[in-house]
Amino acid sequence: MQGYLVDWHAWNEDVAQEIATEEHIILTEDHWQVLRYLRYFYQEYNHTPIMRILVKQLREVLPPEKTNSPYLYTLFPQGPVKQGCKIAGLPKPPHCI
Repeated sequence: MQGYLVDWHAWNEDVAQEIATEEHIILTEDHWQVLRYLRYFYQEYNHTPIMRILVKQLREVLPPEKTNSPYLYTLFPQGPVKQGCKIAGLPKPPHCI
């Protein structure tokens, strides 16, 4: 499954740390905020958000300097949604190649 968990319920913060290490990412609080939001969104809507929705929704809970696409790409260089969902233990987004 290209490193994505089969069962998103099997995820925990230790699993996230392992996946992040494999992705060469050291998780900071900014990463965790995005990961928690991705999991919340998936639990609420049963699908992953597209980038535009992710940015828009994060603007409601985080400061503006942490909710723009360039900043999110510094956190998740392979794509905030694609790589973020992988680390958050969610399925691969269907709209990501």
